[in-house]
Amino acid sequence: MDWVGQAVREQQTGQAEFWQVLADNIPQLAWVADPSGWIYWYNRRWYEFTGTTLADMEGWGWKALHHPDEVERVVESFSAAIKSGEPWEDVFPLRGGNGEYRQFLSRANPIRDPSGRITHWFGTNTDVTEQLETERKLRRSEERYRSLFKSIDEGFCLVELIDDETGKAVDYRFVETNPAFAAQSGLHEVAGKTIRQIAPEYENLWVKNYAKVAETGEPLRFVGFAGALNRWFDVYAFRFGDASERQVAVCCSAMCPRKRTARRRCGRARRAQGWPPGRSRRSTRPLRSD
Repeated sequence: MDWVGQAVREQQTGQAEFWQVLADNIPQLAWVADPSGWIYWYNRRWYEFTGTTLADMEGWGWKALHHPDEVERVVESFSAAIKSGEPWEDVFPLRGGNGEYRQFLSRANPIRDPSGRITHWFGTNTDVTEQLETERKLRRSEERYRSLFKSIDEGFCLVELIDDETGKAVDYRFVETNPAFAAQSGLHEVAGKTIRQIAPEYENLWVKNYAKVAETGEPLRFVGFAGALNRWFDVYAFRFGDASERQVAVCCSAMCPRKRTARRRCGRARRAQGWPPGRSRRSTRPLRSD
């Protein structure tokens, strides 16, 4: 029956080779440690990135690849997981064979036998350098946007249209406003509220204008009077995000009587020069863009 034992051994060898090939071709760096955290195996990706050998890395040799500012914290974190038997996760830089550091998301999970005893740890290191850099740029961009958003003296609000059962826009909810919006509109702490809740008699033409922007994707500039607020506004509205989101960004400035008078004079001058007549300033309908 030697042929049976030989077949079993060949099968086991084949399985071992399969798992070795699989581990060597995954995109992550991978390693295996004994229950005490002593690492005794690394995959090919590890050696390709670090330019090291098993003799260099065996045991706790991997500490040599860590940034001096991080290595002590990482060792403490990993040691705590080994002691508790809980899965481990951390993010830290590792030095490559070219001397440059790249950021890695590192995870390790304990492998247990049927009795629950930890037999070894399997760990991976996933390069997240580009992801973290993208997130950093996004945070920086958002910080700049927030700074601009809060500092401009023009009122700004992001509104979300509300449709009735037929799909017709009948109201809109304030999603976000900047500090200047309250000064320009006289409306305070409106985020999360609808315009109908705030001003039930608010002219429906404003909702129609914003619905048109949301549906067509075409920006709209107009001057209109909000009777419920007793104010004239110079408004520029544009769609924000996808059409399905039904959101419109609105920049607005309250118009003083002097400014309205100047606009009327400008309109008369335009007509005297032969320009086509615009719409009445006493309407919230869109005006011709000059």
